[in-house]
Amino acid sequence: MKRYIMLLLVVAFSGVAAQAQVKSDLFFTALAERSASVRSFSGNFIQKKKIQLTDREMISKGTVRYEKGSAIRFDYVSPRKMSIVVGEKDLKIITPEKTTTYDLSAQKEMSALVSIMNDCLAGNVEGLSENCKVEYRKEPAVHVVNLYPLPGNTSYPYESIVLLFNASDYSIKEIILNERSKDITSYQFLNLKLHE
Repeated sequence: MKRYIMLLLVVAFSGVAAQAQVKSDLFFTALAERSASVRSFSGNFIQKKKIQLTDREMISKGTVRYEKGSAIRFDYVSPRKMSIVVGEKDLKIITPEKTTTYDLSAQKEMSALVSIMNDCLAGNVEGLSENCKVEYRKEPAVHVVNLYPLPGNTSYPYESIVLLFNASDYSIKEIILNERSKDITSYQFLNLKLHE
């Protein structure tokens, strides 16, 4: 009798796992197809930075523009006016006082962040899965993708990344970066206009 119960549990669990894998595969296929058709997008963002050490949350707002294969641009309007422009080889921080340019080849952590942001905004989960374990689940209004660094990958700057995609059009809704320092940075995207 115990054998039959165990066999029944194994079969039931295998069916549930297989069904979850099919849903996951369908989502990633649809996301890849949708991302391939989008050349660029623009909209608003809210960035929240929760600093563990001080138990403070800093909130910034502005606009975002993404051009596939070209650049990501965050124009902050509050609390301070500035822009961050990420190209293929460099990152520029533009303030009213000055422009600072960083060579991404000399900045490994910054380069990793740029690569992660580019893959997240492009919906390129395969690019992220080279360094991460990927988990998927569907919630009523969003598709949720959790990314965890692979064992032994100590150079990865995050404990985990959570990506929230719109359930209907697969556009990015939010990126949550859980840093090794226990700080949490999130980017919520609003009023996105997709350009095909």
